[in-house]
Amino acid sequence: MERKKRVLLLWLLFFFVSMISCQTKSPETTVTPKKESTALYWKPSTYTIQEPSRIYKWDLTTKKESFITNIITKEETLWTSLSPDKQKLVCAVQNDAFVQEKKYLFWTYQYYKDDYNWDDIDNVDKDSDFQSPYWIPDSSGFLYIRAMKQTQTGDFIHYESYDLMDVRFSNSKTPKLVCSFQSLISSLVWSPDQTTVAFFAQTGKEVKLWTYDIKAGVLSSLCSVEADQFSKNRIRWVDDHSLIWLEIQTLYSWDLEQKKKETVVTLPGVILGYDFYLPDSSVCLTYALSEPTEKTFCILYSWKNKKNQILASGYQVDSPRFSPDGTKISFFNRPLESEKPELVVYSLLTQKKTTVCRVGKITIYPWDANPTYAVWSPDSQLILVENKQEDDSIVQLYALSPLKLLKEIVQTDYIYSYNFSPSGEWVKVAYPQEEQTKITLYHWKSAEVIDLSGEWLGWSTEDFS
Repeated sequence: MERKKRVLLLWLLFFFVSMISCQTKSPETTVTPKKESTALYWKPSTYTIQEPSRIYKWDLTTKKESFITNIITKEETLWTSLSPDKQKLVCAVQNDAFVQEKKYLFWTYQYYKDDYNWDDIDNVDKDSDFQSPYWIPDSSGFLYIRAMKQTQTGDFIHYESYDLMDVRFSNSKTPKLVCSFQSLISSLVWSPDQTTVAFFAQTGKEVKLWTYDIKAGVLSSLCSVEADQFSKNRIRWVDDHSLIWLEIQTLYSWDLEQKKKETVVTLPGVILGYDFYLPDSSVCLTYALSEPTEKTFCILYSWKNKKNQILASGYQVDSPRFSPDGTKISFFNRPLESEKPELVVYSLLTQKKTTVCRVGKITIYPWDANPTYAVWSPDSQLILVENKQEDDSIVQLYALSPLKLLKEIVQTDYIYSYNFSPSGEWVKVAYPQEEQTKITLYHWKSAEVIDLSGEWLGWSTEDFS
């Protein structure tokens, strides 16, 4: 009997201690992100042999390529776009000219699960076109531009009208016409709550700042602006109810509740390059003066306390970019006495500048007034730069602490794009080679190199478990 009492007491003590442990244990659990395991890309159709466009996946662990799906058999694929959740695919195709001179917009759902049921969304005549879609952040649908009736060719193709269309997967998938504009929309950006999109677009002869509420389906014209269809990334949301944007030499703000436009700051010269770091309300701007001195300045401005600081000046200052953690700014600076620009990193903590490397040249095209030549890694410890020479370009990877050239990844006559994977461990470079697009993946820790052929779609989704 005494033995049974002792066993019962021990069991009650164990139960009591367990209950205390459960109550004092933090409800939060430590999660570790899964790194990218695959790279997704598509191989466009070859017109000469009528080979269909195909979607492929490359497993970075097993080093194996696997076929996912055909896009549209025996038709030329103009472009394809993957949704943010990596489960939906939209593509534009053009029929064989001998059969039917039309362009089509298709979409499929969960293509990676062998679902080949493509749905026809829209179609236009051959002299019209579809622009790549702007995905709704939660992947519930997308906006796209239907450019109607080509009117001019040459360096820039123009159309009679540009229809902004809205497609949702939850309804009949019938496109809804939001508005017809006289120019492409530009500088499109979603609000933090992902319900409203802001952009520049022209109606008649006037360019305006617009917002479109995707939940209410309401399009609003806010005010006239000095911008064009090549104005990229000039709008930023401060919060869900206010935004800021750049025009020729002025930073403006707009309060959606008060419906009020205000001038934040006007610079003495035209804004050539810029970047925003919203957590501390800072913007880095470069501008040029012709009088009294021909100089370009790089200025750090905070609209919270209305203070500014000149970081550099010289014959040429380009492409300012904040590091993801907001502690550093990279930019290209060509002093008055130098023949070539340098990539400079400025530390906001120490207020010191470090020259990373000297580049051959900086080329600015009319359609890319604020080019990005240097890309930060997600942890702000590495920097990727396109070092342009006279005849070719070299994509170089640098470590900053200590400063070291880790790898010259690709050297070719032209570079399409280059960036880091979400984990920061892989670097992707896309470039043309023998009428194909080549993709080089570089793992900077192991120095592993993977070469692929095809158009880039993205890394597989990083999930948490």
